[in-house]
Amino acid sequence: AKDAVELFRMAHTASDGAVLAGNDTRQSIQLELASALIATSETTEAGALLEQLTRPDVPLPVRALALDFLGDSLLFEGDVDHALETYKECEALARSADLPQVLCEVACDLSELHGRQYERLAGTDAKKASGHHELHLRYVQEAFDLRSTVSDPSLQARVLRNKAKRSRVDGNLPEALELYRQSIASVDDRVAGHRFLIPYAKTLRLSGQHDEALAVIARVLSWATQVGSRRSEAIGWQYNGMFLMTDAGGEEQLVTARESLQKAVHLHRIIRYEQGLHETELLLAEVELRLGRRSEAIAHLVKAIAGHEGEPDDLIEIGARELEANGERDRAEYLRSHIANEAA
Repeated sequence: AKDAVELFRMAHTASDGAVLAGNDTRQSIQLELASALIATSETTEAGALLEQLTRPDVPLPVRALALDFLGDSLLFEGDVDHALETYKECEALARSADLPQVLCEVACDLSELHGRQYERLAGTDAKKASGHHELHLRYVQEAFDLRSTVSDPSLQARVLRNKAKRSRVDGNLPEALELYRQSIASVDDRVAGHRFLIPYAKTLRLSGQHDEALAVIARVLSWATQVGSRRSEAIGWQYNGMFLMTDAGGEEQLVTARESLQKAVHLHRIIRYEQGLHETELLLAEVELRLGRRSEAIAHLVKAIAGHEGEPDDLIEIGARELEANGERDRAEYLRSHIANEAA
């Protein structure tokens, strides 16, 4: 991705004043540059470039994609409300101009946004969570129905991955594993970024294939280190810590899991990935509970569930409901068992 950024910068500079034809316009190169910047977590610069491409005088296909990528940038930084507005504007343009591939892309974005909001609100606002859940299911299915119109292998993989998550959360692990394998097969298997391999590893863990899951995580971390992808590295350490925690046989393994999670938090902060910070703080709380350090666990929960006050057991229950909504039922049960043990 870093190499791509530098090449697109050169192309963008060279395009100034050049005579271009067809799809190779200066604006399309700017769009590619912004997309590459998002991949390297340079979302502020990407957002500034994309804002220039959302003006009414920009050709509609470019403007629609710019809005979609701008939504990605805003969501990465945790600005959920603004991201949702931007995605909806992109959706409206894609429908009005009959752009099925852009519509499929933004349907994936909206399904993932509403899915995350459903999980985040499951423990604090059941009514709002239900509304997000309904929209999540709607957009997952719409993207799946549009997959025959999609030529981009990465988008095909994303559609299948989102459908697979629904099977995983619903408890149909064999179907989820098959859909994840189809998703991975749709893209270049030399690339081992987190986007498609991490969800597959999560399902392997839930299926009892713990060693296989850790091997997938090791592949993501190795690839991320080789190519300098901080985002994939951060998410790799996050899930390495989670898998070590859920399989830990004692304090030593839990301490090792905590070290992995602390590496993840450090990297998430550098790249300003809000969702990663939230998920990892929740994991750190769970590790501390397993280590018998309740006060430290509650401190992590307060960070994870920002803006919500309550008694310690109430915060733990909020965390359990979020995990349950995400299909992580074993972890939710552990948190609830801790509450029960404290009460006893």
